[in-house]
Amino acid sequence: DIYFKPYLHYVLDQKASAEYFKQKFSRDDLFQHLITWIEANFTNRLSFSDLTIKPLQRLTR
Repeated sequence: DIYFKPYLHYVLDQKASAEYFKQKFSRDDLFQHLITWIEANFTNRLSFSDLTIKPLQRLTR
């Protein structure tokens, strides 16, 4: 149980965080440019959503 506690908070907030990101990305040109640049240069072409799902994928291992 103690090992999964951080994941509980992450999972419960994940949907709201994803929705906030989607709204911010569509409304803020500077934010959109920054995220696009980061994804192209620092994440091996992984998208933000790819990176945010990684902790959940780790649970299944």
